[in-house]
Amino acid sequence: MGLSISLLGQVSLAGACSARVNSDPAQVLQRSLRTINPQLISFGELHWDCASNSSPTLKMFAVDLLPILANYGVTDLVLEHLTQDQAVEDELNLFYSTPGLMINANTTPRLFSFCRLCSFSGLQDLLNKAKMLGIRVHAGGPSTSDLNRSDIIAEGKSAGLRPLTVRLYGDRLDDKVAPLIAKGRKVATYSGIRHNDVDRTTAQGSLGRKYDRLLNHRYLEIDLIDRNRLQNLLSNLPPAVADYLFRLRQYQSSANPTFNSCNRRLYNQYFLVTN
Repeated sequence: MGLSISLLGQVSLAGACSARVNSDPAQVLQRSLRTINPQLISFGELHWDCASNSSPTLKMFAVDLLPILANYGVTDLVLEHLTQDQAVEDELNLFYSTPGLMINANTTPRLFSFCRLCSFSGLQDLLNKAKMLGIRVHAGGPSTSDLNRSDIIAEGKSAGLRPLTVRLYGDRLDDKVAPLIAKGRKVATYSGIRHNDVDRTTAQGSLGRKYDRLLNHRYLEIDLIDRNRLQNLLSNLPPAVADYLFRLRQYQSSANPTFNSCNRRLYNQYFLVTN
């Protein structure tokens, strides 16, 4: 059974805010799809701690949300967690071209080694489910050579928000999204929460503002947040990431069902908080 969702929040163009308890993730997603009719649905995960070796939000996405996307007509899923290396592309092609083939560390060893998730099992379940539902998964993360750039390595040693790295991830995600959108396909992305914000530009590593305008608001931003991970980050992030801390505190206040103030006054933004 998938994880329940305890809250959906929506912010409208007029800036009116609403928050309500809702334990049915299928109902939440179906309602937002009916309301907005998006061509691009962009999921942003508050990344899980590697020490846990699991991602509740990824599990929720695979179990509860992916079937709804398939029923809506999504044909493609661009995934940040797979690097754009030829080895990954080759094994994804093998996976989709071979009937009955399921992904695991034995059948697709290179895919396993290039996966940028702490736990391969969560990705394995997602990919197998996507294939069963008829959704083609695309590698949307930076390549190994991208991540080995000297400026990216140097930035990775800092305690700040790492703008070059954030921009790199956003650009590589867009490299896969843009041609799919141009073909008129319904697309979903799964990445970090800084890459789907409607209020951020591509220069800031986000696809949100670009595609919200390009698709005439047929763009849906959904942030996936685990309550435990949120509390951990709020306790341990350094002051250098003040902008990020502010956004996380917004999520924290929004996780209270009585929340009725409005800090994010933008269109088509939703957040789902797992128990």
